[in-house]
Amino acid sequence: MWLLDTSTLEHHWFHVPPTAAQPERYAILSHVWNPDGEQTFQDIRHIVAEFNAYRVRRRWWRLGGTVWRRQQRCVCDDVRVSAKIRNCCAFARAMGYRYVWIDTCCIDKTSSEELSEAINTMFRWYSCAAVCFAFLEDVGDAEDPASETSAFRRSRWFTRGWTLQELIAPQELLFLSRTWTMLGTKQYLADVVEVITGVERAVLLLEKPLVAVSVACRMSWASRRETTRVEDEAYSLLGLFGICMATIYGEGRYAFIRLQEEILKQIPDQSIFVWGSGSMPVIHEARSSLCEWWDPSLGSSTYRWPPHTQQDTSRGNSTHQLKTLIDEEQFLFAPSPLYFQFSGAVSPIMHDIKLAQRLGTHCTTPHYLLTSFGLRTRLPLIQLPKSVGTDWCLAVLACQDKLGQLIALVLQSRGPEFPGQYSVGRYAYVQDDPGPRLRRLLALHEYPSSVLDLQDVVQDEAAETSAPYRICFVGHAPWWYLPGAFRDFGAGVVNYRPLDARKRYSMPEG
Repeated sequence: MWLLDTSTLEHHWFHVPPTAAQPERYAILSHVWNPDGEQTFQDIRHIVAEFNAYRVRRRWWRLGGTVWRRQQRCVCDDVRVSAKIRNCCAFARAMGYRYVWIDTCCIDKTSSEELSEAINTMFRWYSCAAVCFAFLEDVGDAEDPASETSAFRRSRWFTRGWTLQELIAPQELLFLSRTWTMLGTKQYLADVVEVITGVERAVLLLEKPLVAVSVACRMSWASRRETTRVEDEAYSLLGLFGICMATIYGEGRYAFIRLQEEILKQIPDQSIFVWGSGSMPVIHEARSSLCEWWDPSLGSSTYRWPPHTQQDTSRGNSTHQLKTLIDEEQFLFAPSPLYFQFSGAVSPIMHDIKLAQRLGTHCTTPHYLLTSFGLRTRLPLIQLPKSVGTDWCLAVLACQDKLGQLIALVLQSRGPEFPGQYSVGRYAYVQDDPGPRLRRLLALHEYPSSVLDLQDVVQDEAAETSAPYRICFVGHAPWWYLPGAFRDFGAGVVNYRPLDARKRYSMPEG
């Protein structure tokens, strides 16, 4: 890593970050980039090289018997250096630090190899720093962070994707105002920061390790944050999950799909499948029928399954019908962290002990294999009667909500011509709603009694309440995010290259 000398602005290379065992510690800066651009690695090097070439300026004058005098100034005062870099170096120098790391000018972005290494190890660099300066350029000195109307709570720093890991990783973090006046430390403002970001106080203070937090909860922290490049939605989260992967700018949202694939390989946590654009509906004790979903945000609206037909002329135009046939939420992997907004309270449970006891079946260690037909895995499936709708079932996951309810994915079969292949979620119409809503999750308040309540709608047909493990292929990612796919919305129709995909999703030609 390159570190910037706070006195000379020269770059010094370190193969590993200096730690507490070494005499030279370093400070690190966390900030929001200027939309007009920041000074780069090459800019600082050019300024320093030009200054060193003319740093000794000789001015000769005669003052009586006095002869020659030499005058010299410091590069840190050079106005060509941005005020942010100058003030950061001065602040670090005043605290006794010789080196500082600033992401804008300490990474040679002309080298793709160095940029990829920096992105993959950035979380470690922030955790090894002696102190982190969180520079809030939109917060004044007189702000009280505890006030609910303070500019501190509305700062853009809390809305950016990269600053999430920069908040969690450092042991010591100082919040600084626009004039570089200290507003407080992370320890002092932990309660306020928890309310703003949703990150638990124990995690902020490093009292609780990240591995003890579910994947869905960690994703929910990033759900309200934004990045300039869409790929950075994934790259900014690598450190939170301990993942290293290649950075490929230009791949778009497929970067977040790749991140979830790597998480699934390394972290045994099925809460990664618990996401959605709305709050999770549950089977309530007073409303236990699957045809009546309870959602706090919608009250006691009644949902009914739409008829399984390709020609439903009573429900809008062809574009809307196509939206009901294929949707971003009908897959295992989320398109972006935004979809984990309501998943912060989900926690994993052990497959071999707790899940086996609650299902009353023999559990096997799950394994995952990505194939051209979807994600091949073995899940406990509850096959439900066809009279409820088309072929669909519940896949019980090894995770629970904050009430301790098991969470199940709603899987829909792709048809008899594709045995063992499923998509996620089923559409249900809401009263006084012009279009259907996709529901991909169920919370079972008491298994298996909540499944037995299906008899209220199935009439004389009994539901299968056992949950044997079965091999299934579930679509893992929207195919229009994958390499080689493209979309054309000119005629309101999604186009895809392979003809079999059009047939599978009943898509019109052309």
